[in-house]
Amino acid sequence: MRSSSNAVLAFLVTCTLTSPARGDDPSSEANTLFTRGKAELAAGRVAEACASFEKSLALDEGTGTEIALALCYERQGRMALALSTFEGLERRIGSSGRADRVAFVRQRRQALAATVPRLAFRLGARPPTRVLVDGKPVSTAGGVYVDPGVHSVLAELDARVYAHQLVTVEADGRETTVVIPSAPDGRSASPPPSPSQGPSRAPGWAFLGGAVASSVVAATAAGLTFATASEARGACPGGLCSRVEDLELESRGQREAWVANIGVSVAVVCTALALYFFLRTGKSASVAARPGVLSF
Repeated sequence: MRSSSNAVLAFLVTCTLTSPARGDDPSSEANTLFTRGKAELAAGRVAEACASFEKSLALDEGTGTEIALALCYERQGRMALALSTFEGLERRIGSSGRADRVAFVRQRRQALAATVPRLAFRLGARPPTRVLVDGKPVSTAGGVYVDPGVHSVLAELDARVYAHQLVTVEADGRETTVVIPSAPDGRSASPPPSPSQGPSRAPGWAFLGGAVASSVVAATAAGLTFATASEARGACPGGLCSRVEDLELESRGQREAWVANIGVSVAVVCTALALYFFLRTGKSASVAARPGVLSF
């Protein structure tokens, strides 16, 4: 892999990067960004180099700049994006571009296509109006190249999501087929879910707050009860209180003990409810599936 990376970098330096982005004005912003990308790549700042090439390409769509950007994506480890960039380049330049660039683009596209994993789709009798992978619309006819990892696949009918799955893709270059069920009647399709859709944890946090507040009240009341009981023992030796003030002191201690007991009970109930909501929302509705053939 290192030798391949070195070969790519050698081409980038000797062929692509010596050719400026389209346009002859060396002081143009596109050329300035292109030159900056060269320096950043040479210094090993790959992410910054890719950003400079992207900005340069947005200003001036030069073939050399786009090759540089695709190679930068490859150096960055974004193989699927590099492959799609090379595919687009190959379609555009065909056989009309410079022979060395046409041959290089074809060679890099073929090499990446043999190693980059791919998602293919098998549709039901009533296909969805749109399929999204990681939030981006994709073609179900041609499939889509993806980097290894977990990817979100959504099936929509008239802008309403009716199926969702998390798909795990291994780094082995294999094709994974996702089976998408037939779309339901448009009136029964669910609204598009937000990324955080599912049971909310808000009730759990509310009950946890209640448990903390009740515990504070219970602890305060328990402290007052202890202090009042000590005072009452001093005023009423042997538990016999003869004065009205002493009887009131004893009654106050009983009220404080009652508040402490209630606070403890409420704290226990709130804690149990908070645990219930946290455990309930901790269960994911989506399942990461094995590579191969996946269905919703």
